[in-house]
Amino acid sequence: MRQLHGRWTQVVYTGPVVSAKVRIALAFAAIFFALGMHMPYFPVWLQSRGYSAGAIGVVLGTITWMRVPANPLMGRLSDRLGSVKTPAIVLAVLAAASYGLFGQTSSVWEVVAVGALLGVSYSPLIPLVDSVALRLGSTGTVNYGHLRLFGSAAFIVASNVGGWLLAHGSEQDVLDALRIAALVVVVAIVLMPRRGPKPSKPAQLGAPKRSHARFLVTTGLLHASHAMLYAFGTAHWRAHDVPATTIGQLWSIGVVAEIVLFAMSGRVQRVLGSTGLLTLAAIGGLARWPLLAMTTDPTALFGIQILHGLTFGALHLGAIAYVQERVDERATATVTSLYAASTGVGSGLMMLGAGPLYDHLGGSAFWVMAGISATGLVGARLIAAHSDNVDTSPPDISAK
Repeated sequence: MRQLHGRWTQVVYTGPVVSAKVRIALAFAAIFFALGMHMPYFPVWLQSRGYSAGAIGVVLGTITWMRVPANPLMGRLSDRLGSVKTPAIVLAVLAAASYGLFGQTSSVWEVVAVGALLGVSYSPLIPLVDSVALRLGSTGTVNYGHLRLFGSAAFIVASNVGGWLLAHGSEQDVLDALRIAALVVVVAIVLMPRRGPKPSKPAQLGAPKRSHARFLVTTGLLHASHAMLYAFGTAHWRAHDVPATTIGQLWSIGVVAEIVLFAMSGRVQRVLGSTGLLTLAAIGGLARWPLLAMTTDPTALFGIQILHGLTFGALHLGAIAYVQERVDERATATVTSLYAASTGVGSGLMMLGAGPLYDHLGGSAFWVMAGISATGLVGARLIAAHSDNVDTSPPDISAK
């Protein structure tokens, strides 16, 4: 009878485990395919409309800044509802509408306004799906990294598709592809499993607030160190005659390294824990950003881009490991959304500054990103040194 009850509980919460895995993987794939088109090539579309580097920085910064209010609000709402699906469907529809509106804009301020809508609606989707994956992973039947790597693989496909579109078509083709991708996201979110019923007790954050504050500041800084690459990486390489198809491959190779790390996530987390992963991410930035400042040689760039597996892959796994180690299961949507919001604060500030920095320094602006990684390294070590007496031994999340 107990086995039957356990089986029934599993079905009510997430559906059959295999089906839930597939649907979560599909949601990750759809979201990150659209992101893989947007991140490298949306700034190029803006540039094709005649906007300056400063104006592009304002648009991208606005999109990023919208994470700050949107993510924690949607995370808290989802934890109160006990399900992320309904809010996520509404957000996905609004995001698809945003991409439809971009082609109707005629001034930079109209683009900023539509970008604000996109930021509010799209950015919460990733932490919400993260929370569903973590909820399923808490049963010990699912490895988060193995689900998340489907998103990384989709990002690779999208970055190559975008490069091909630029080489054989136009920047407008990129926007059209983004519109289609956003509609696919809506479908994937509709198919996503529900998180489960509203919890009977209020969610608890687990570790003391000081620990969470250090975590959010550190992850915000480490994500912010990517701002110059995300805003002007493609434009910088194009200005130095790197072919569009090669640029697509450069974005892809970094995500391949990320996938490799995600595939080994259970073993890596057991060895390093959350603070070790965050430290590794900061060290990766101290190597990656100076190298990008010093060369645009395609052969060298392929080697440098492999460091994305550390600067982003280890960072994200470290953040997820922190949530698994120190946060009550019923508060996962809240804390994952706060984590995503912290990236909005840091990245939003850096996106606003990226335009003027690139205008004045060109590729040398990547040295500023190295300085941010150094500050993030200090933060990672402070988290490790001041654990607030919380048991930080990482759980065994290897697939079963």
